[in-house]
Amino acid sequence: MLLEVSDLRVSYGRVNALCGVSLQMDRHQCVGVLGANRAGKTTLARAISRLVPFQSGDIRWQGRSTARMRPDEVPGLGVAHVPEGRQIFKRMSVEENLLVGALTADSRPHRAQSLERIYALFPRLGERKAQMAGTLSGGEQQMVAIGRALMLRPQLLILDEPSLGLAPIVVQEVYRTIAAIREEGIAILLVEQNVALALDCIDRGYVLENGCVAVAGSAAELRDSAAVREAYLGL
Repeated sequence: MLLEVSDLRVSYGRVNALCGVSLQMDRHQCVGVLGANRAGKTTLARAISRLVPFQSGDIRWQGRSTARMRPDEVPGLGVAHVPEGRQIFKRMSVEENLLVGALTADSRPHRAQSLERIYALFPRLGERKAQMAGTLSGGEQQMVAIGRALMLRPQLLILDEPSLGLAPIVVQEVYRTIAAIREEGIAILLVEQNVALALDCIDRGYVLENGCVAVAGSAAELRDSAAVREAYLGL
């Protein structure tokens, strides 16, 4: 098992953000964490990256608990996180943003090769590599954020709301890129409000409601679920 989340509970003061969430994913899988806004999706992603503490439960990476790890230690496991809102360095160039992603001793020697791979994946970034990242469109900034994460050469890529705020045609391009990343064998944890969009991409999904797993199953099972169809697919 690549990643296993067991009975995870996270609270912000008296507010329960996650109420005993469990999740599993294996190598090369694309797993969706789905649901409406404020369902706990981003909290789960941030807990896996150790960016927020959890009160109980456990997170295990290839059988090893990460409960005592610091956030800066998680990339060394091979876990890259593309946060909601992209959070790129707007006053740095595209290429400088990408190079920041080569955080680990394993990824730094491969920076030139990784840049070549990312420019092949996102040709527009290659054309704009000297441009200040803050002057790019929203879709191009999302490409920078994904490319920066790929510079780590991760085993697991966490994508938090990659379609948020983007035009439909740009969303299609981003999801084509996600499919290409999957083809390289990288596992993907996809956090997404747009359930209909995600179901065309994932192998398995977990639908969160109020910090709890309301429904879980394969993409086909979720698509056939009456609750999911009514609440998220408009059927």
